[in-house]
Amino acid sequence: MPKKIKNMIADQFPIFDKEIKQFRPIRYRDIVILSRAMTSAPDLEEAMKEMDIPFYATSQQGYFSAVEVATMISLLKIIDNPYQDIALAAVLRSPIVGLKEEELALVRLSKSKGYFFDALEAYSKEQNQTAEKIDVFLKQLINWRELSIREDLTTLISGIYDETGFFEFVGGLPGGKTRKANLQALYERAGQYEKTAFRGLFRFIRFIERLEVRGDDFGTAKVLGEKEDVVRMMTIHSSKGLEFPVVILSGVGRKFNMRDINSKVLLDKDFGFASSYTDIEKRITYPTIMQQVFRKKKIK
Repeated sequence: MPKKIKNMIADQFPIFDKEIKQFRPIRYRDIVILSRAMTSAPDLEEAMKEMDIPFYATSQQGYFSAVEVATMISLLKIIDNPYQDIALAAVLRSPIVGLKEEELALVRLSKSKGYFFDALEAYSKEQNQTAEKIDVFLKQLINWRELSIREDLTTLISGIYDETGFFEFVGGLPGGKTRKANLQALYERAGQYEKTAFRGLFRFIRFIERLEVRGDDFGTAKVLGEKEDVVRMMTIHSSKGLEFPVVILSGVGRKFNMRDINSKVLLDKDFGFASSYTDIEKRITYPTIMQQVFRKKKIK
């Protein structure tokens, strides 16, 4: 889809403009993507970033799954406790350290049992380029751990941005403005959290983890408004009454959710109520004739 949009813009695909009553080249704002739900918005937004297409979606998902945010949260986790293998591997593989898969494998082979952090410390004593990068990172980690005890969260996060150059690095990637805005939002949310009764890195990380477990996500930071020259995404329902020269219908290949018709209790505006029959002695539940009628109607 992003490639198709990019080609239409590059080829100056002609559309008819009602206001000037003549054809003109297509612009991003002429395109809308419609979907039954906004669940695919974060993935689509990431794909648009890769193609450097301005994109706007009113989604409340995708913040924690954004690569730059996930990387920073992983780094904060290991600053709090370095004995977290998945978070540590994510940071080592990220541009902050920049190790390759082969280098991570060599680190693990240096100490095949125990925590990955122990293997990292053991490998840092080797005499090679990889060990030098690891040694630099371990020294940074010690400084950040000390900083997290002395200073507040915003000072810690700001220090990480400055020392690693990660904030400026993501700005040079496709969708750099949004990525930088996401990191800025993390800094600001940490500051807001510090103003509450709960403070400290450990509690902030637990707060983020609880949000992720509950599925309470934030939408990615918006640096573009829907009134600007952007490709918009919205639900079919919210598009009622609007007109766009180019409409892309997304997710039509997905099956409808049919879980409701397999429920033990079914309701229908025409037929009323139907439930399954349970044989108490045999402890077996059977579908009733009315349930079969309801299901056949729903499938049609």
